[in-house]
Amino acid sequence: MTATGTFGERLQNLLDHEDLSRNAVATKTGISYNTLKHPLETPGAILSIDHLLTLLRTFPHWNPQYLLAGQGPQFRERLSALETEAPSPRERSQYWLEKRVRVREEMAHIRGEAWGPYVDELQGLVLELLEENDAGWDWLQRQVRR
Repeated sequence: MTATGTFGERLQNLLDHEDLSRNAVATKTGISYNTLKHPLETPGAILSIDHLLTLLRTFPHWNPQYLLAGQGPQFRERLSALETEAPSPRERSQYWLEKRVRVREEMAHIRGEAWGPYVDELQGLVLELLEENDAGWDWLQRQVRR
């Protein structure tokens, strides 16, 4: 499947589908109106990683793959296992330990490439996103292996 439109167009599609104004999103997320306005009105513009994470935490049913790359459906088709089942504290701890190990392995794969200086910061943000919203794990693995 090919990418659909620009980031701003995809964000506007999500806002339209949810019947949300820019002001409503700004109020709900704490992201300023002008920050939201920029990618919506400037072709090729995108939000910072911090603002993207805020949007995805606020609207966990939005598909990160669609928003970032224009691939897949606009909304997540299913919730992650952690959202649909109630694992024991031990199972949850084991799950996140395994995720952290896998993220570190993936990040080690790209260390030394042009991204070198940003890998540690990126790793922290990815781990934070995965702990908040498990939606993008398979997508992340595909992106790293490109």
